Amino acid sequence: MMDYLSTAEFAALAGIGERGASKALKRALVGKEWNTHALIVRKRGKAYEVFAPSLPPDLYAKLLAAQPKPPAPVQEPVQLPATLENQHNKLTAPEKWPEANWKRALIEPALAYPASTKARGSFIKDIAAREHTKPCGKVVRIPARTLYQWIEQFETLGIGGLVRKRRHEKGPRVLISRRWDAECPLPADKKGGLKAAIETYIKSLWANAAPGWPDVARFGQTELMRLSHEAGWPDASLENCKLTRHFVEKFNEWRLVHMAKKDFKQLFDKHRSRVIRDSSLLQPMQMVVGDVHPVDILVTRPDGSTATPRLIAWYDVATHRIFATLTLLDKDKGITRADVWASFAAMVETWGLPERLYLDNGSEYNGRKRRFGKGQLAGVIEGFNLLSSINLSMRELIGVLWREFTAEIVEQASAVEMLGSGVTRSQPYNAPGKPGIEGQFASLEKVMAMLDGYIGGNRMKKRTPKLGKETPAWGSAAEFEAAFKHALDFWHNKEQAGDLKGKSPNQALDDAQKAGWRASCVDRGTLIYAMSETLQRTVQTCGVEVDNQWYENSAAFAGLRQQKATFRYASWAPERIVYAPNFPDPEGWALIERAKVYDHRDMAGARDASARNGKTLNHISSLKAETVPLVLAAEMARDVAARPPAPKTLFGGPKISLGIHVDALAESAERLGLPAPQEIIPLQPSESVDRETGEVTHGLDHINPPRRRRTEERDPFAMLDDLTKKQGAGR
Repeated sequence: MMDYLSTAEFAALAGIGERGASKALKRALVGKEWNTHALIVRKRGKAYEVFAPSLPPDLYAKLLAAQPKPPAPVQEPVQLPATLENQHNKLTAPEKWPEANWKRALIEPALAYPASTKARGSFIKDIAAREHTKPCGKVVRIPARTLYQWIEQFETLGIGGLVRKRRHEKGPRVLISRRWDAECPLPADKKGGLKAAIETYIKSLWANAAPGWPDVARFGQTELMRLSHEAGWPDASLENCKLTRHFVEKFNEWRLVHMAKKDFKQLFDKHRSRVIRDSSLLQPMQMVVGDVHPVDILVTRPDGSTATPRLIAWYDVATHRIFATLTLLDKDKGITRADVWASFAAMVETWGLPERLYLDNGSEYNGRKRRFGKGQLAGVIEGFNLLSSINLSMRELIGVLWREFTAEIVEQASAVEMLGSGVTRSQPYNAPGKPGIEGQFASLEKVMAMLDGYIGGNRMKKRTPKLGKETPAWGSAAEFEAAFKHALDFWHNKEQAGDLKGKSPNQALDDAQKAGWRASCVDRGTLIYAMSETLQRTVQTCGVEVDNQWYENSAAFAGLRQQKATFRYASWAPERIVYAPNFPDPEGWALIERAKVYDHRDMAGARDASARNGKTLNHISSLKAETVPLVLAAEMARDVAARPPAPKTLFGGPKISLGIHVDALAESAERLGLPAPQEIIPLQPSESVDRETGEVTHGLDHINPPRRRRTEERDPFAMLDDLTKKQGAGR
């Protein structure tokens, strides 16, 4: 069995390159960990060697499996007779054999040395000083005394001595309670049935929100008495059917049934199994988490009212930095998608482009377009995915130094299925699932509590300087933003435990940059182009109108007036749009700034209009330079001459005529001539002409006859009956 492994042997065992192995051993020599394990390393000349027992348990087990069988120990193990061996197998649980093999692999290096020697003792001490992973996955430390016991059992009984013995079950000593067991005269089978019935009842009480063990025991006491009466023991009473706390509480696991039904929040927070994440392999900006957090500090709005700002935060998981954008909302308003992505663009311009985003599940992070084209752009998420994939591709192209910097990390994580670029959405109401940001918010809250205007997170118990008085608010958002920036800078310089291991976020970033990491720069025009929405708009004389804003670029729009063109628009950056004639190909795109509005008395407007018209005329001139003068009449004559002549119409089909009678009527009409003209009589308003006599009369000359009044009397109820009959008939 080898004591020390060379660099090449260690690299082959760990599945990494020799260069990465040499770096790992060099770092371990000065006390740094490798894969969270402290290796024992020595230097022989220029080469490094690692002490085999100091390897992680999985690598050490892999090394042992590859080695030949160790020499026989000095003391030969005693073989059990066949009868004892069979009895031993009956007393052992089958699932305990993997644990026995693990124990044997653990003590096997020490067995290669005689008992009571320094070499064996040295191995035992080293094994006891390190952590080991059991076959079940539990990490444990084995005391030296236990290791000596295992060695003695193995040398005496072989591998069977390391197998945990099967427990000899004699049956429960107490069925329900000592008094009930002693006084109940029922046979054993009925007692067993009563025990099963009362256990089911106790489980049901826990599963249906019983408040605690005294109430469960109280309910169970009366139920046990009832069951005992029905089973044939009429003398059962409350005294001899009393249940103990131990009997009741051993079924309190069934409270989870009620918790899952009525209080899922508690079940989610306290009983949901979670995995442990390690961010030590991450580099800056490889994983950025986005979230919105309330700031519990009062700030005065422009209208004089007070409110608490909202913090749009971007958390770099590798360095624990937080990029924050404060937003003081109007009353009854919330964070919009445009606010979120404007903050994201500011973060990219300051920190560089992240490789992967982990976003909250809120609607403000949703990149889908709502109905009627309103809301945040559909292309925001897709645009970031495109930029992130380009970023990774560029790093691969640039990257001899980058690959050298990340060689060790990539080799360590080669067996891990890693996430690439893109966006991950958290599950709804899953705050612990967001990588680290909730804990950082809690840490940042302690710093913000030192600022004026802090009222705490509980609005029912606000922090006030005096009883009955409100906490004074900041005078304006600008004043508070300046103070908040100082607080955030102070927090970035604080040392943190956990993944940073005593470093501050600023120190973590500085170490990564000294090691060769560099941020990816994206200019704002590219961000607007990638993370925006494609629109079709007609270019008007004043430019292009998008969301009640006009955009103008006389050079780009010179030949596009009254034509539809393709643009890219980002609501989070309304100061400009992108003219994208060949989308998705970025060739030919141009930034279109917001059009300037002039006063009617401003002569600069006239000069701007003249300049625009001049550019239009220049564009026309450039188009004219590529043409030749033509006479279209001559071109039409030339075209007609070059084509075959038009065919003549040939008559030979049936001849259609109405006959001689129609011809005779036409001759009579021609002979009679036109009818005599009629006299036109001018009429005044309300006058009319009698067609027979020709007399003109006025409308007032005709008096309407008087209306005939109804003389007979009618019963009003009869009229109601008639009306009801008519309505009924209409149905």
